[in-house]
Amino acid sequence: MEQKPRWNWVITLAAAFLAFCLGFGVARWTQHTDGVTVRTARTIPAQTESALPSVPAASAPTEKSTAAPTEAATQPPTEPGPLDLNRATAQELTTLPGIGDYTAAAIASINFGEPVAAVDGNLLRVAARVSGCADDIMDARVRKQFTAHLNDAIDLARPGAYNQAMMDLGATVCLPNGAPKCEICPARMMCEAYKNGLTEVLPVRAKKKARKIEERTVLLLFQNGKAALRKRADTGLLASLWEFPSVLGNLDEAGVSLVLAQMGLSAQTVEPAGSAKHIFTHIEWDMKGYFADVTGENDDLFWADAAAFDAAAIPTAFKKFAALVRARLQ
Repeated sequence: MEQKPRWNWVITLAAAFLAFCLGFGVARWTQHTDGVTVRTARTIPAQTESALPSVPAASAPTEKSTAAPTEAATQPPTEPGPLDLNRATAQELTTLPGIGDYTAAAIASINFGEPVAAVDGNLLRVAARVSGCADDIMDARVRKQFTAHLNDAIDLARPGAYNQAMMDLGATVCLPNGAPKCEICPARMMCEAYKNGLTEVLPVRAKKKARKIEERTVLLLFQNGKAALRKRADTGLLASLWEFPSVLGNLDEAGVSLVLAQMGLSAQTVEPAGSAKHIFTHIEWDMKGYFADVTGENDDLFWADAAAFDAAAIPTAFKKFAALVRARLQ
């Protein structure tokens, strides 16, 4: 008799654990709100009037005092102290470099018990399938709505276990890019996608627009021991930053000399400076560079010596070329 794979019982135990952790969470998605379907079988207990913070009654307006300010009133505001990482909230953690909403929520819920949902792709996939939501989960409005509903649905007593269970459910059972393991999913009987045969259709992710590829020729110009920089426009891509002069197209040496002549410059020497690529969100620059010693003047160019070059804000898109120019200016 063929022996069953050992991981079957592991998945069974995991499913049981998930069912236990998700009992209060996933089972609450039934109500359709603003285009996002959300189940809310359990509601957060309403606060009583006595539990609400008291708000002082508004007083009648009085005449502005002309008395001199007290010493305390003239003191400068106290600078905020360092963030206590052992007590920080999710919102406070997002002020740290490299910590986004998901990481902050995961840390705060798992380590500190803060009831905030750690919403990543796994949670969005589970939420979209369970709710039957056909909206694009990559849309910022939809993600914001899901985050609000997941925060409302989170297990207040064990938010860390809830988040970890939801993450594991999405990562090991409610799989992306293929058939999810609905037969072992603890949420299948309440899952709209499962009941309606939509598990391979949901979640909806709008196709990304094809990235535009743009060929550029970058001109590394030198004159009297200085290198040419040009200020970019105040709006648009890389606004107000310094760049090397560049033109659209993949030019050869003769083409570079012609462009320089159109700029009012005369090329004394032109030689290849290699190539580089930089990818922005919606556009890709395929760049080929040329060194050129030139004479002449152009009002759009700033001629920088080594010190001025190092002080200029040059985008990382030109990182490779900037290193080559810096070496020549030394």
